[in-house]
Amino acid sequence: MVVLYGNAAVVYRAPFTWKQNKLTWKLVHGGLMFLALLLSIVGLCAVFDSHKGLNLPNMYSLHSWVGICTVAMFALQWILGLAGFLFPCSPLWFRSSLKPIHIWVGKAILILGLASCISGIDENLLLALNESSAEPYNSLPLEARFANSLGILIVAFVLVVFGILSKDKWQRPEADGESFHMEVNQAKQEHLLALKVMRLTKPTLFTNLPVTCEDRDLPGDLFGQLMREDPSTIKGAEALMLGEMLTLPQNFGNIFLGETFSSYISVHNDSSQVVKDILVKADLQTSSQRLNLSASNSAVSELQSECCIDDVIHHEVKEIGTHILVCAVSYTTQYGEKLYFRKFFKFQVLKPLDVKTKFYNAETDEVFLEAQIQNITTSPMFMEKVSLEPSMMYNVTELNTVSSADQGESTFGKMSYLQPMDTRQYLYCLKPKPEYAEKAGVIKGVTVIGKLDIVWKTNLGERGRLQTSQLQRMAPGYGDIRLSLEMIPDTVNLEEPFDIICKITNCSERTMDLELEMCNTRSIHWCGVSGRQLGKLSPAAFLSLPLTLLSSVQGLQSISGLRLTDTFLKRTYEYDDIAQVCVVCPYTSNEC
Repeated sequence: MVVLYGNAAVVYRAPFTWKQNKLTWKLVHGGLMFLALLLSIVGLCAVFDSHKGLNLPNMYSLHSWVGICTVAMFALQWILGLAGFLFPCSPLWFRSSLKPIHIWVGKAILILGLASCISGIDENLLLALNESSAEPYNSLPLEARFANSLGILIVAFVLVVFGILSKDKWQRPEADGESFHMEVNQAKQEHLLALKVMRLTKPTLFTNLPVTCEDRDLPGDLFGQLMREDPSTIKGAEALMLGEMLTLPQNFGNIFLGETFSSYISVHNDSSQVVKDILVKADLQTSSQRLNLSASNSAVSELQSECCIDDVIHHEVKEIGTHILVCAVSYTTQYGEKLYFRKFFKFQVLKPLDVKTKFYNAETDEVFLEAQIQNITTSPMFMEKVSLEPSMMYNVTELNTVSSADQGESTFGKMSYLQPMDTRQYLYCLKPKPEYAEKAGVIKGVTVIGKLDIVWKTNLGERGRLQTSQLQRMAPGYGDIRLSLEMIPDTVNLEEPFDIICKITNCSERTMDLELEMCNTRSIHWCGVSGRQLGKLSPAAFLSLPLTLLSSVQGLQSISGLRLTDTFLKRTYEYDDIAQVCVVCPYTSNEC
């Protein structure tokens, strides 16, 4: 009974059933419940027959009392559910009042069923083991272990069912024309109140298709005269498709992710009666959740004839896909009858921008982020702001401006428009904050960089905002020892010594005793003693090492040939192509 009951309780929570007809799964729910009830009644009859054959009294234990109460409540629950939710003739007020009671009593029956099973298993073990010649219960024979394990599994199953029922995001989304055939009954019933819903959005300029012809054609100047007399055309530019007049949206249309959805809701009393206890509720159903958008959840005490209740709702859209605005109105007539109706408005939320990111890890701890943003709508956008909000360990510098005499100018010009299907690239440089810059182990493991904040405006100033999730990069692998350059000249003279400063960082978790070896290459020659001891370097510590070298070949030369040896483990780390330097001849071409 408990297993069938639990499966029937969560049948509406399976996501694959959400897009199917609710009536089918309502019948599955009722059928499983009926089968569980039938098995419970059969079990009760078997218990009474067994007690009668063994001359045992009935209804003396707590298990029997809880079991009878459970089955009685289950039978009453099933009958009321059948009458309230499957019979199309049941009144709407009865269904709306019964639904919360039906849900609460259903959970209570599941708890009572669990208590009946656990107490029944324990009672049966006490009677069967302690009153027979078999091993007693306290010695935990095989039968007791099996029965205890069965009880634990039943408890775990009930906990899983309650966990599924407690998740609001797993609740079946209500769709148009789906709930209890309510809309069919509501369409046939005349209500005293009228519900009007209009989406609030910016108007658009009126467009027409001008028809032009030459004077020698058959119509002559007829079409030109008609366009000049048309009030929607621009005087002196009648052949221009774009007019001066604004047009309001004719339907809900589409909305883009990041924009603010606004809607005007009006409830008007069309009757000559005074209506009482009016409650207007607006919910937005998405693919994952149901949001309450009503400004107030309190009921209006009364509404006179020809009066109305107005409300404006706002919601910043954060999910793509199908959205359903559910507007429900409940009220009481002057004769005490409670009525209820609702309307559904479906619209699509589309993706306005396509954002792609790419990371570049520099030789230092700097990270460069390239963000590629594409306008995938059908209208141009004014990019008001595209900024990067770094994580707590980084400072960010935008590289999207060109410095002038007084101030920086955007690389995209003063008017940053993004045409449909156009792509724009933004570049950012992230540097570790000073308190984290010296912690090599911390910076090495950081993968979260920050998130992009994009703000735009459409044709008539309608604002949209989109924030990406936390951007993550692949952390570079530095190994046990990291060697980087703190100072190196860009250009050096041929065969003249120049200085560089190397930074050696211990990225391991142990203290290292290092030895430096400098190996000459064909073009680079090191000046100084090779094989010298650098001393011990603690974990996450670093040392700055000045070195002198010269180049015997002109051109762009690669600095290579450094070797660091850990004397404890006898492990050598080779560093080639550390950096590049431009070698020039300071004399004339003949002297060189």
